[in-house]
Amino acid sequence: MPILVLLLAVALWVALGFGLARWSGWGTLALYYRGSVPNDGLRWHFISARVGSVGYRRCLTLGADSHGLRLSMWLPLCFSHRSLFIRWVEIDGLQTCHGSPRPMVELQLRRAPGVAIELPRQLAIAALRQVHGHTLPPGADALLAADTRPAAAPRRRLESA
Repeated sequence: MPILVLLLAVALWVALGFGLARWSGWGTLALYYRGSVPNDGLRWHFISARVGSVGYRRCLTLGADSHGLRLSMWLPLCFSHRSLFIRWVEIDGLQTCHGSPRPMVELQLRRAPGVAIELPRQLAIAALRQVHGHTLPPGADALLAADTRPAAAPRRRLESA
């Protein structure tokens, strides 16, 4: 009986993981942006973000370097949420989200226009600062200009990769 309960719990966890990936659009993003490119930029752990209509609270890792953004899920859900690598040129636009309880920025992606990623504003600004001389995504200039703090650092723990 305990083995049956354990197997049922594992089956429910797997079903929940794949259900969230499908409902949020993460699975669609993984079709186009699946990848785990080595990241020589900055990395933030246990961040919260929204992918599609699903909010992921403190379970994501975001990396940013001059090539793009890397988004990955923590271990218990990484089997259903493959790591994503989104090159800067694949970001069609950035815009500030209105109506969120905290300042967020929405990323619109070229190959998956129906699935938006919302990141905390200061985190998005810190990630954009990693571009250094490369072409910024549309809307990035306005976002960086609106940041009143020079070289603003996000509140989350930062570490070099």
